[in-house]
Amino acid sequence: MGRGDGVGVFLVFFHRGLLSYFGFWVLGLMVL
Repeated sequence: MGRGDGVGVFLVFFHRGLLSYFGFWVLGLMVL
C-alpha cells in the first residue's frame, strides 16, 4: 500500500463518476 495505490483508487472512482455524469447528460439530451 502506498501513494500510487491511493492515486489509482482515486482515478477509478473519478473515472466512474465521470462516466455516470456523461451518461446522465447524454440521456437527458436524448429525452429532450
